[in-house]
Parts: sequence; C-alpha cells; structure tokens
Amino acid sequence: MGKDWVPAESSGWMWAHHAIRADFEDTLIILARMRDAPKIEPWEIDELKLWFARVSENVHHHHDNEEKVFFPKIRERVALPERLTADHKTMLAALTEADAAVNAIRSQSDVSKAYTKVKAVQDMMLPHLKEEEDDTLPAMMKQFTPKDFAPIEQKMVKAMAWYELPHFYRRLEDDFAAKRSHGVGHLGIPGFVFGGPIKKNMDRYDVEYGWYVHELKDPALKPKYDNLRMQYHAKKAAAAAEAGRGLNAHAIRVGSGSGCRSENAHDTHQACHDEFNRTYEALLRRFAQAVRRQLMTRLPALRAARMPTVPAPAADLTD
Repeated sequence: MGKDWVPAESSGWMWAHHAIRADFEDTLIILARMRDAPKIEPWEIDELKLWFARVSENVHHHHDNEEKVFFPKIRERVALPERLTADHKTMLAALTEADAAVNAIRSQSDVSKAYTKVKAVQDMMLPHLKEEEDDTLPAMMKQFTPKDFAPIEQKMVKAMAWYELPHFYRRLEDDFAAKRSHGVGHLGIPGFVFGGPIKKNMDRYDVEYGWYVHELKDPALKPKYDNLRMQYHAKKAAAAAEAGRGLNAHAIRVGSGSGCRSENAHDTHQACHDEFNRTYEALLRRFAQAVRRQLMTRLPALRAARMPTVPAPAADLTD
C-alpha cells in the first residue's frame, strides 16, 4: 500500500458498498420473479434462503467493521454525524424482519411479504451508502493516509471467512482478470495469493452461492449449473484420488529406501505416512522462510518510500 489513497471509486469501502447494492438488486429481481411465476419449485425456496442468509451476513459484517473499526478510527480526527450509527441500528432491525420473512417462505403465497420486507431494507440502505460515500469516505481520505489504516485493514482481511472476498467480487462474474487487477493493484493482495487460494475460494463460492443467483433468476439454467457442479466435484474427487496415489507412491519409495519399513504392511504404511508429513511440513517451513527473507529484503525500501504524516486538524461533518 502506497502513501497515497487509490481513487475513491476503486477503494475497498466503495466496492463493498457496490456489492451490497448488487445483492439487494439481485434478491429483489429473484423475489419478483418467484412472486409472479405460474408456480415455483421447492428447490427455489431452499436456494433463496441460502442465498439471502449470505446477503444478510455480508451486511452485518460490513456494518460491524464500520462501527467497531472504521468509525472509531475516523472519529480521532473527524466529527462524524451520530445518525450514521443510528441508521445502522434501524437498518439492522429491518434486516432482521426481512430475514424472518424470507425464512418463513413455505409456498409462493409467502413471497410477496418477503419482497416487501427486503425492499424496505434497500430503501433505507441506498441513501445511507451514498451519504457515507459523499461525506465519510472523502473525510477519511483527507484526514488520514493509507498507512494509518494499513494495520486495521490487514487484521480485517485475516479475519475474513473463505467466502467473503469472493462475495466482494461477485458482481464481476467470471472476469477473474478484473478481480485480480483490483485485488492486487488496489487492495495490495499478493498476486500469488490471489491466483492460488483466493482463486480456489472463488471457484468454491460459485458452486455454493454464486450460481444460485443465476438459476433463481432463470430456473431454466438450473440443469446447466447442476452439470457444472457435478464437474466441479468430479474434478475435486479426481484431485483427491491423485493425491492419494501420490502418497502411496511416496510411501513405497521411502519405505523401500529408508528406515520407515516395519514388520507388517500396516506399520510400514503408517511410518511412511508420518515421514511424508514431516517432509511436507519441512517444505512449508522452507517456503515461509523464503517469503519472509524476501519481505525483509524489501522492507527498508518500502519504509523509505513512506513519508511521515502529521495529524491534521479535526474536520466537522455534523449538521
């Protein structure tokens, strides 16, 4: 992260807001279709509940981060309006009602009430997000530097569940290059991390959440996504089988050429399995040490590139 903020439109805060907007827009499209359809299938109700649980959790996490992390830090130099916190309480209360309405759906006749409750949350959410973007975000960027928030943001990223970053980028659909460009270029995520574990999490997210949106909007697409799910799980099963064959081959090689042999086949396999684990853990330690050495080599240059900051006078955003 450099000494200057990225453009506001590219900031993580703004993108989190765009994700929330997309979530409610998509959910209302789905509910309207289900409400007006000639009939709906049980799988549609089940998937809707799973999807909206993810939407609701995302809103809770976002507001928790603002209340517990960002707002207290910003208030060190900026007088934020108290209505921001009051709005959060009002919206979360309405969200609780929307959750209950969605979870209460048993048949098509229940969908209309759920639509009304979700729409009520959206109607409160949109002006609130815009106020934060018009006032709070610019004030933060004016009174602070990225360095001031770096430890906070790093802690937040570490605490993320596996599905949170894929959900953050959901609206980009299958454009992995655009996701990687933003994550690496604007959020400072290492490229090898984004292309490795994060990419795997995005694939998993599609299977467990993302594709629900497409088939709930158009149920005719369900066979397509069911087939893609089968391909995904078949690929994982094949990879697991290949890993098992590799472990057995390693056990044979090590068992025939070192001291992991024993009097019976079971003990030999267990001994070789233990040796494989020790070797794998040693490789992980060596990799971690190499990464640390690289970071320590770059650290002086990174520190030199950052100018010391002087606290600015407090700004006042109250009415």
